[in-house]
Amino acid sequence: MNLRRDFDAVAAWGITVTLAYFLTPVIGFLNISAIGLNYQILIMWTLLMIPPIYYSYEEGKGPLGWKTLNPIWAFFMIVGLLGNFAGQMSLTGESLVFSYYQKWFFLPGALFVYTAYKMSGFSQKLYAGTALANLLAGVYLFVDPAFQLYAFPVAGLIQGVPMLVDWYVRKA
Repeated sequence: MNLRRDFDAVAAWGITVTLAYFLTPVIGFLNISAIGLNYQILIMWTLLMIPPIYYSYEEGKGPLGWKTLNPIWAFFMIVGLLGNFAGQMSLTGESLVFSYYQKWFFLPGALFVYTAYKMSGFSQKLYAGTALANLLAGVYLFVDPAFQLYAFPVAGLIQGVPMLVDWYVRKA
C-alpha cells in the first residue's frame, strides 16, 4: 500500500473522527483556553473535519459520485457542526446534552446505514454493524446517562476505527 497514493476520504474520516473523539475529553480535562470549553471542542472538531470534508467533496466529483463517505457525509457533518455552534448559544439542559451526545450517535448511525446500503461484501457488513452499534449507543444514552462519561471514546471506536478498517481492507 502506498499511503500517499491510497489515502482517500475514508482514511481522512477515520483518522480525524477517531482523533477528535479521543481529544475531546482531553481538551475538557485541560481546559486551557480563554474561550468556553465547549467552544474549544467545537473549534477543534471544525478544524479536524476540514480534510475529510475536502476529500469527500473531491471524490464526489469523481467516478464514485455519491457512494460511500462522499458528499452526503460532508454535508451532514457541516450541518451537525453548525447545529452544535447554534446549540451552544441557545440550548440548555437536556436539549444541549442531546445535541452533543445522542445526535452524534444517531446521525452517524443513519449515515452508516446509507453507506452499508451503497457498499457490498465485507464493507457492507462492516458499515451495517457500525450503524447498529451507533444507534444502540444513542438509545443507551437515554437509558443510562452515566454513559456520557465514556461516550466519546466509544464513539471513536465505533465510528472512526471501522472506517480505518474498511480503508485498509479495500486498499491492501
